[in-house]
Amino acid sequence: MERHPQQVVLWHPHGSDDAGERRLAAVQEHGEAFGVRQVVVARETATIQGESSLAAELDRSVSLLSAAAAAMRLDCTRVVWPTQIGSNSSRICQTVERANLIVALAEIGGRKNSLMIDLPLIDLGEAQIVDLAQEQGVLEQAFWPCETGSAGVPCGRCRGCRRWGVGFETRGHAWPWAAEPVAAV
Repeated sequence: MERHPQQVVLWHPHGSDDAGERRLAAVQEHGEAFGVRQVVVARETATIQGESSLAAELDRSVSLLSAAAAAMRLDCTRVVWPTQIGSNSSRICQTVERANLIVALAEIGGRKNSLMIDLPLIDLGEAQIVDLAQEQGVLEQAFWPCETGSAGVPCGRCRGCRRWGVGFETRGHAWPWAAEPVAAV
């Protein structure tokens, strides 16, 4: 969606959870495919994907603050946070507030309006994200929906696989990792 991908810096919080390596591979694939300026990999503590505890929410805030600090070090004035909430207005408000607080922290002792956090996907559902990816020609397997990383394909059973599987199914798109039938010879 960026007009000048060669100016984009992808910042990725490499988690130590089971799927961390698979998500990192997807980010690196995006970096190569779109010719971004740089991929920055930050070592992060393990956060369970999709966890909604207070500690997990604080972890997400720390991660966003780290991304904002990296953006400022790299002279980037905008952070695009691709978080996706859907239609839950309460969670959308909390997420926007979190982004605004990070911007306010970044401006303490600095220039006003020196950083912006953009949330272009915040109110989209999974099916809408699938449509957008299809429209933009995004590589179908260049994301990792699974909460595990042990297999070469998503498990299909975890919460992440079920969530994104429904998004693909709703729009009538095949699951990118579906096994191709092999014709008998």
